[in-house]
Amino acid sequence: MISILKTLKFPFFVVFIFLFICNPTKALEVEKYLKGAVREDLSFRKPFNNDKILGPGDVIDIEILDLPEFSSEVTVDPMGKIYLPRIRGWMVEGLTYSQLNTELKKKLKAFIKDPIVYIRPVKYRDIRVFVGGEVTSTGFYVLKGLQNNLSLNSGNSGTSEGNLFPNIFDAIRSANGITNESDLREVIVVRSLPNKSKIYTKVDLLSSLEEVNSELNLRLFDGDVIIVSKKSDKDINQVLKANLSNLNPPFIEITVVGRVREPGIYTLPRGSSLSEAIDIADGTKVLHGKLKFIRFNSKGQIDKRLISFKNTSPIGSYENPILRSGDVIRIKNSTFSLGVEALNEITKPFTNLLSPVLIYNSLQN
Repeated sequence: MISILKTLKFPFFVVFIFLFICNPTKALEVEKYLKGAVREDLSFRKPFNNDKILGPGDVIDIEILDLPEFSSEVTVDPMGKIYLPRIRGWMVEGLTYSQLNTELKKKLKAFIKDPIVYIRPVKYRDIRVFVGGEVTSTGFYVLKGLQNNLSLNSGNSGTSEGNLFPNIFDAIRSANGITNESDLREVIVVRSLPNKSKIYTKVDLLSSLEEVNSELNLRLFDGDVIIVSKKSDKDINQVLKANLSNLNPPFIEITVVGRVREPGIYTLPRGSSLSEAIDIADGTKVLHGKLKFIRFNSKGQIDKRLISFKNTSPIGSYENPILRSGDVIRIKNSTFSLGVEALNEITKPFTNLLSPVLIYNSLQN
C-alpha cells in the first residue's frame, strides 16, 4: 500500500478518495444553489409577520389615522409602483411592510404633521419558486399566494398557517412529486433577503409525512429555491410513505409493448412496480425474450436496462423498479419467436397468392 501511495501524487490521491467515498455529483448539484448563502434555521421557523417583501400583485390597505381622504386600498402594479393621494407612481417593490411604513411617514410629513400610518395586507400575490433536485419535473412554479391545502393524511396541512400560505409540500406537488431517489430527510430551502444576501435551511421533511401541522413544512416566499437531495441508499420506504400521503400525484402513466398479451398505455397507482405493470398487461406471451426498460429522468438522461424478467424479483430492485410516469416497458422477442415471425414473412406472399384460388374453388362447390 505504501509503495502505491508513493507512486501517486498527493492531490490525485485526495481526489481519488473523494470520488470513492463521497457523492460529488450530489455535492456539486447542491453547492451551486448554496453559493454565497449562510445557514440560518431560526429565520425560517420564526412566526410569520408582516415584514414580507412587496411585489407586483400584492394588495394592501393603507390607513392614515383620522385622515380617510389620504387612506386607500392599493395594488402594487406590474411595474412595482403604487398610487396614493398626493403620492403618484411610488416604487415600492422590494420594500418590506415595515420599510413601507417608515418611508410613507417621511413622504406624508411634507403635508401632514406627525402622520400615524397603519398598513394591512389584503391579498397576497402569487409567488414564483424554483424546485430542483430529485423531483419528477424540475423548474420554476407559480404557487397561489393563499392556499386551501389538502391535508397530508387528514386534517390540516403543513405549518400552523399551512391552510393559507404556500409551503414546501405545495412546491413539491407542483413539480409532480418526488423520484425514487429522493431523500426527504434533507430538503434545502434557499431564500434571498431584501439586502441581497441569501440564507438557507435544511429540513427533515420525512417526519412531516406522518405529522399533521408539522412546523417543518415551511411557508415559502417569492423567489425561494427548494432542492430535494438524492439519497445514498436503496431504501424505498420514503417513496412508499410519500405515496400514502398526497405529496405525490396518485397515478402514473406508463407504456407496455412487445410480447405481452395486452400491450398499451396504462394508468397505475403511484408506487406500482414493473412486475405489477406486466400483470396489468395480462402477462407475457409464451415465447418472449428479455425485458427492455426505458426511463427519461428529470435531467434529460435516459436509463436503459436489459433485464431477464422474473416475477420473484424484489420490489424496488434493479430488475423490478418502482415505476415513474413516462416509463416504457418492452418485452423483446425470443430467438424462436423471431424465427417464427421470419417464417411468416417468407410464407405470407404465397398465402396471398393461394387465397384467390381457395375463394374460387369454394364458389364452385
